[in-house]
Amino acid sequence: MGSNAAPGQLRRKFTAAGIRPVVPLTPATAHGVAPGVSAHVSRSAYLPAAPVRVAGASRLFVVWVDDAQLAALDATEPNYFRLPLPPDSFPVTLPSGEVLPSCHVYAGRHGCLVGEEGEPLRLAPQPELIGRLLARSANLRRLLGRTPEEFVTRARRDDGTREAVHALFRSDGLADPGAGLAGELSPPPGRGRDRRP
Repeated sequence: MGSNAAPGQLRRKFTAAGIRPVVPLTPATAHGVAPGVSAHVSRSAYLPAAPVRVAGASRLFVVWVDDAQLAALDATEPNYFRLPLPPDSFPVTLPSGEVLPSCHVYAGRHGCLVGEEGEPLRLAPQPELIGRLLARSANLRRLLGRTPEEFVTRARRDDGTREAVHALFRSDGLADPGAGLAGELSPPPGRGRDRRP
């Protein structure tokens, strides 16, 4: 849904784990789910994807991994729960027309960013997303500057700055902690929602 659909990102993650970085990716149509935006900022200062419920269908990729590759991916996703995507509510259809009997999704632990009417934001190019957030929040502009470039430069500085952004997302109404699929798909007991970047 997010960077795990990028071959370069998968190669980096698997190589770092000492795993052969070869994995098939298949385009698919996912019904009822699309890439939204997680309500946190990564260490690289981008706004990561997180799945959200939508009307209609989205074009996504299925990543076919073995057990070792799956464990390596899980280890790189501290801000997400890997949860089963119920095929009755969120069918995923391959180009052949086959509906997958099971697949998983990384659902965000922090909720999702939302628009002015409270609707989950859809993933868009980073400069556009950041620009929209800066336009909506004077507090965010004071902390991270007036442009997407300033936002990225300042957000990369340290964990404290990113923590402050995380708090501002909520206090300024830019995020809904309950938005996204994590609550809907029921994270396992004992796995807290609010693990920070």
